[in-house]
Amino acid sequence: MAGTVTAFSTVWTYDIHRALTHSAIFTGLALLVFGAVKGRLTGVDPLKAGLQTFVVGGLAAGAAFYLASLFG
Repeated sequence: MAGTVTAFSTVWTYDIHRALTHSAIFTGLALLVFGAVKGRLTGVDPLKAGLQTFVVGGLAAGAAFYLASLFG
């Protein structure tokens, strides 16, 4: 489900740089929303949970991007 959110960026443009930017924005928004929902369901402040998920997901994406560049 979450992977389809980032795939939508390629529908709007064929420019790879623009698609990557859109993908990063959509991924960040999805992480915030999913984290906030998780927080609401677990009784944690939704803003705090959303930001935590955003930061952890962003760090994981950055690490994956870096590792991929090493093998690229």
